[in-house]
Amino acid sequence: MIYFVFLFKVILSEDKEIIGPTPSATLLLEYTNRFRMNPKAEAQIIMTFLKNYRGKNIEYLAMWNGTAKGGGLIRTFRPRIDFKIFKEEVEKIPSSQPLVFNLQLIQSANSHSKYMQSNDIQTHSEIKNKKHFSGISPFHRTRIAKYPGRFVGENAFLHGKNPWYCHLGFLIDWGPGPGGMQPGRGHRVNLARSIFKEIGIGTIKYKWRRFDEISTTQNFGIVSVKDRFVGGVIYNDKNKNNFYDIGEGVGDVSIMASDGSTCKSWASGAFTLKLKSAKGMTITATYLEIKKETKISSGNNNIKLDWIVPSKERILYLSEKLNVLEKEPTSKDLLTNLYIASRSGLILKEESNNKIKSHIKEIKITLEPIFLELHQLIKKQELKSLNLLLLKIKRKFIKSDFVFIGKEINLLKSSIKRFLDLENRVLKTSNARSLQRLRLQSKKTLKKIHKIKQTLFYKEFLPHWDNLIKEIKSLPF
Repeated sequence: MIYFVFLFKVILSEDKEIIGPTPSATLLLEYTNRFRMNPKAEAQIIMTFLKNYRGKNIEYLAMWNGTAKGGGLIRTFRPRIDFKIFKEEVEKIPSSQPLVFNLQLIQSANSHSKYMQSNDIQTHSEIKNKKHFSGISPFHRTRIAKYPGRFVGENAFLHGKNPWYCHLGFLIDWGPGPGGMQPGRGHRVNLARSIFKEIGIGTIKYKWRRFDEISTTQNFGIVSVKDRFVGGVIYNDKNKNNFYDIGEGVGDVSIMASDGSTCKSWASGAFTLKLKSAKGMTITATYLEIKKETKISSGNNNIKLDWIVPSKERILYLSEKLNVLEKEPTSKDLLTNLYIASRSGLILKEESNNKIKSHIKEIKITLEPIFLELHQLIKKQELKSLNLLLLKIKRKFIKSDFVFIGKEINLLKSSIKRFLDLENRVLKTSNARSLQRLRLQSKKTLKKIHKIKQTLFYKEFLPHWDNLIKEIKSLPF
C-alpha cells in the first residue's frame, strides 16, 4: 500500500527511543535488496527452494503443492499459487537501487508490528483506543517518528514464521487474486518501487498458540531523489555461504567516505552512510587492525557494500602472536603457529602482514610440504599413511597448533573410515531391507558430519569434508 501526501497536519508525539535494526530485520533487508538488484535471479532462487524443499515445515510444502499435512496440522493455500505466472511476472521487473535502514522508519515499523501483535490483527490502519496505538495510517506513523519524507509505503505481515517466510509472503503476495496472488500485487510493488531509498523493518517475536512467529512491518520512504546512501552488512560468514545470516553480524565497525561522511555498523552488522555529494569517492571500513577500501562511481542511486570479516578472535590471535614473536624471533613453536594461521590468509594491516611474511619465510620451507602431503593422503583416502604422518607431526610439533589441526584431521579420518565401510556394505548388499537400514545410517552420518563442520576452527580442510558429503550422497542405495 502506498501513501502519497503533500500537506497534512500531524501532531507529533514525544520523542521515543530509536533503536537499530534487529538481526531478523537485517536478514529480511538482505533478501529484499537481493530481489531489487536482480529480480530474475530471486525468482529462480525461490522456485528452486520450494520445488526442492524436503524439510518439516508444512508451510513451504503447502506453498508449492497447494496443501500439506504434518504434526497433526493441515495447511492449504486456496486458491493455489500459480508459480508459472509468479515467475513470469517477477522476471519482467526491472532492477532497482538497494535500500538502506533509516532509524525513524525502523521506529514506525516497530510500533506498528507491536500494535498488530498486541491486537492480533493484520492491518495498515490503527484504531485510537486499541492497545499500543501508534498512528492511524502509515503516513501518520512515519510522521510521528519524525521521518521527513512525504512519500511512504508499507508492507505488513502478522503471522510470519521467520524472515525468509516473510520475504516469500511479500514477494509472492499470495491471496485471492489471479494466479493465487493478491490483485495488484501491492506488497511486491512496494518491494520493487525504484524511487524508494530508505526502509525501516520492525520484527516482533511472539508466541501464537504453540508456534513461534514474528509480526513484521516494512516502511519504505524517500526524502529527496538527490539523497545518496551507502549501506550493506558487515559480517563473519560462519557457515561459508557468502550471505548474511542471523548471528553473523559485526557491530561497531567504522565506515568513512572520502567526502567526510562517517557512521558505524549496528550490532546486527547493518550500516547506513549518508553521503554529502553524488561524486565518485572512496569508502573505507575499519575493523580492529584491518581495513577495506572501495571506490564508488558518481551518481544519485544508493550503493550496496558488504564486507565479510574474519572472526575477532582470529584477528586478535594473529596480532598477539606477532607481538610475542617480536620479542622471541627464533621461537619454533611461535613461528609454526604464525605460519599455520597465515595459511587462511593474511588479514592484518599491510605493515603487519609484511612482518609475518618475513618471519615465516624459513619455516615455510619445512611446513609447506607437510600440508601438501596431508591434502594428498586425505584426497586419496590413504588412512594408514595419514595416521603415520599425524603421529609424526604430533611428536615433532607437540607444543604448536599442529596438534589441534591433527585432532580435526582425525575427525575427518574417522568419517572417511565410516564412509568406506558404508560403501563396502552397500556394494555387497542387494537386500531391500538392508539397503534401507544403510540409507538411514548414511543420513545419520551426514547429520553428524554437518555438526562437526560447524565446530571446525581450521577451514583449510573444509573442501575435503564437502567432497566426503558428496560421496556419501552418491552411494547407490
